[in-house]
Amino acid sequence: MIALLIMAYALLIPPVIGVADNGDFYRAANGMGIYKLDRFQDDQFLNYASTKFGIYEYYNEYENSLISSQRIFIRAALILDRIFTGEDQLFDIRFLGALYIVYACISIYLLLNYITYERSVKEGWLLSAICIFIFADTGYTAYFNSFFTEGLVYVSFLAAMSCALLITQKRHSFPFLFSFFIINSVVMVSAKQQNATAALALFLICLIITGFIPKSRRGERLLALAGGGIMIICGVFVYTVIPQSYMNINQYHAMTRGVMMEAENPEEALAFFGINPQYSILNETDYFERYPSVDADDQILEEGFYNKYDFVSICIYYISHPDTLLRMLTDAAQEAYIINPDMLGNYDRSEGKPPGAKTDFFTGYSTFKKNAAPATVGFVIIWIVLVAALNRKNKEKLMILLCMILVGLIQIGVSLVEAGNTALSKEVFLYNVAFDLATYISMSSIFVSVSHMIAGIAGGALKGKSRCGKKKNAGKQAV
Repeated sequence: MIALLIMAYALLIPPVIGVADNGDFYRAANGMGIYKLDRFQDDQFLNYASTKFGIYEYYNEYENSLISSQRIFIRAALILDRIFTGEDQLFDIRFLGALYIVYACISIYLLLNYITYERSVKEGWLLSAICIFIFADTGYTAYFNSFFTEGLVYVSFLAAMSCALLITQKRHSFPFLFSFFIINSVVMVSAKQQNATAALALFLICLIITGFIPKSRRGERLLALAGGGIMIICGVFVYTVIPQSYMNINQYHAMTRGVMMEAENPEEALAFFGINPQYSILNETDYFERYPSVDADDQILEEGFYNKYDFVSICIYYISHPDTLLRMLTDAAQEAYIINPDMLGNYDRSEGKPPGAKTDFFTGYSTFKKNAAPATVGFVIIWIVLVAALNRKNKEKLMILLCMILVGLIQIGVSLVEAGNTALSKEVFLYNVAFDLATYISMSSIFVSVSHMIAGIAGGALKGKSRCGKKKNAGKQAV
């Protein structure tokens, strides 16, 4: 309930908090017949998080431009908007935010159901407070009031992992929990094409769960194996339906904002792929530049640039050039703990806030993590070792957590190879969620132990004062 109130206050009551468009909204919005009301203004990107959007009245040429599970939620939000407002020309993003809030509350409930099992009431309250502090942080929930898929990815991944962990406790209906795990996993993977490769880690979780089930429970083992098959099919399908236009954007950035940018000699890097060194002029350029030196969609680039490299060849390049790979990983590490990018504003233009203004409402955790987390590759390794050490006694839990971490690491790797360092803080979003979830679960016992220690020290101090008071009174009586 507390999480619900915090999120509702931040996202539904003015001044409404959201996330500004960085140019990606069109992928989801246009396909659903929604357009930006400020699309003709020079500052339409980055500065302001829009609350109201227009709805196409007639023909929509983008109707089938993108396949994503997000479309289901946007469609539901459009229906709710029309029911409650009677408006068919305008769309209020808060209806989408409200759906995500409900989803988030379900996800947090599942997580707390797992983490508070066999805990005392006081321990449960402490762990619940920490959970809300982390997972109701506005850095995460601000995405709910936007067309970024991160909001949906966040709540579905949280729900999926909570279900997987609950299964290991063997105290709830397996068919129900596992089915919910698969549903949320499919929603997460299909929300964003970049998540397609995460299906591999989710497939491994299905295999792990299968290993937990006794051979006598054949039906449940078959269900778990079928779930693994669903994840593989889902991942392959999502990857194969990526529109070519999106592929070109990522491919362009993979070279200009990745290989060339981090290479000591861009010309030599291009030669590795058999690309004319003159294309080094594109180094550090962006696909969406208003005045590009070369049109990113020009046929010349298609023949002499795009056709020369792909995902596999870039992987080979990084493996054969570990120094370049390390620099790319360092870039990722420096952005890996930023939940809500600084460059994206959080307020609607009508609120009168300065361009790019950021909220500080209930952002204690995201602010702390951004400033405190060591932004190094070494810290990532140390963190994984720490998670493994803290959970080594429970092999089932440990294996699930390692697969969870693998989802985040896969996203980092895919982002770097497919699109270079473009918008890294947003592109490694799943790593953020995996980091917070694995850390919270692994540290839960330590949180309780520390609270007990503090309570013991405080109690001892109070007893000491009480004894001193009794001695003084005894002395007075003797006199």
